[in-house]
Amino acid sequence: MIYATGDTHGNFQRFAPEHFPEQAGMTKEDYMIICGDYTE
Repeated sequence: MIYATGDTHGNFQRFAPEHFPEQAGMTKEDYMIICGDYTE
């Protein structure tokens, strides 16, 4: 599966299990694409 999201602006809360429960089933065959600027 390919998951894509917009710019995080340094806030990765959207990847918390309560907002993104699909991550529990992700494997090395899945991809997460974060589009936008990179911010630490």
